[in-house]
Amino acid sequence: MENLFGNAVIEKVLFYIFVNQKCYPSLLKKTFESPLYSFQMAFAPLELGGIIVSHKEGKTLMYQFNPRYPF
Repeated sequence: MENLFGNAVIEKVLFYIFVNQKCYPSLLKKTFESPLYSFQMAFAPLELGGIIVSHKEGKTLMYQFNPRYPF
């Protein structure tokens, strides 16, 4: 699936959000035991492309699928 999504980190982000509805980079860092920076960088193109959206829950920036995204 990595070829479809571009890289393994984006694949992890999308599958995690699909299963859990929302997440934040530090949670993914703990879950997958990978560098925080790689997850932070993965969210940018997904949000820019309109696939995911972010919102604040307290001080935490949460990400979820964009309900307005056509696919």
